[in-house]
Amino acid sequence: FIRSVEQQRLECLAELRKSYHLCLLTNTNPFIMDYMRSPESSTTGIPVAQYFDSLFCSHEMQLYKPHPDFFHFALTTDGMKAEECVFIDDSLKNVRAAESVGIRGLHVEQNADWRPALAELLA
Repeated sequence: FIRSVEQQRLECLAELRKSYHLCLLTNTNPFIMDYMRSPESSTTGIPVAQYFDSLFCSHEMQLYKPHPDFFHFALTTDGMKAEECVFIDDSLKNVRAAESVGIRGLHVEQNADWRPALAELLA
C-alpha cells in the first residue's frame, strides 16, 4: 500500500532545502521509486523525489543500508563531510550504521513526525 506524503512534511523539506543539501538514502525497490518520482506521490502534485538534491537508491547502487559503504558512497558522491550531516531513519540499525561513519543520527518511529526532533537537533 502506497500513500502520498503529507503536504506539511513536503513543506518542511522545501524549507530545509533552502539552507541544507537534502539527500534521500533508501533501500526501497524500483516500483516504489517510480512512484516517488511521479506527481501522485505527493499532495502537491510535485514528485517527492524533487524535494531532494540527490537520491541514493540501493537497487540502483547495489549497496544497501546499513552497510557503511552505502553512507560512504553518498558522502563521496555529493562531496559531503560526515560531521556536517544528519541521517534520519526509522531503523535503529541504519541510524547506528550512519553514526559509525561519523554522521549524526536521528532515530524516529515508523510514520512518526520527525520535524520536532530534527528542529531540536539543528538548534
